[in-house]
Amino acid sequence: GARGWGQLASDGYIGWVALADLREEDGLVPTHRVSALLTRATDISIKAIGFGPLPMGCLLAITEPSIAMRGSSARFAQSSLGAVPAAHLVELNHVHPDWVSVAQMFLGVPYVWGGRTAMGLDCSALVQLALQQAGVPCPRDSDLQEAGPGHALASGAALLRGDLVFWPGHVGIMLDSTKLLHANAYAMAVSIEPLGNVEARTGAVRSIRRLP
Repeated sequence: GARGWGQLASDGYIGWVALADLREEDGLVPTHRVSALLTRATDISIKAIGFGPLPMGCLLAITEPSIAMRGSSARFAQSSLGAVPAAHLVELNHVHPDWVSVAQMFLGVPYVWGGRTAMGLDCSALVQLALQQAGVPCPRDSDLQEAGPGHALASGAALLRGDLVFWPGHVGIMLDSTKLLHANAYAMAVSIEPLGNVEARTGAVRSIRRLP
């Protein structure tokens, strides 16, 4: 299908997008974002597949934040795309208190180079999506992430939960002093493994960054 060259307003990333996936602006101002890995917009039903999937970080204009569904405890929020489960949304100014736990939600998600959703993502997208949920601006690619945010640690420094470790073209998130969470082509998924195993396979860590 036809494609257009575009740029994301959120991080300045540029690339091609299928024109069939775009729609005209409806004039509504976004009020909420998706905090679940994936969700869908429906007609207030737990049986309908509906429209989607809508990935984590998707911005929505909510016109009615809490609608009860008859015969169920589920509550929905009405948007211009349809009704979305209210439990899958947070307000735009919401800051998740633990970005590493957000990254862990993606455990087992397929690895797709250039992907940025729970349908498939790469190493730098995992970092970016998790940090954005915590209100921390983060560039898209690992080389830019290696230059910030946070500050560089000296080689050999003791590692802590949330430290970012970098190799050429790759980034991972430390869960503690030894275990690494990363989206990788070795497992073809987001996986957890000892940092030492990764270094034995790919070489020593090139740099480490600690976030504020």
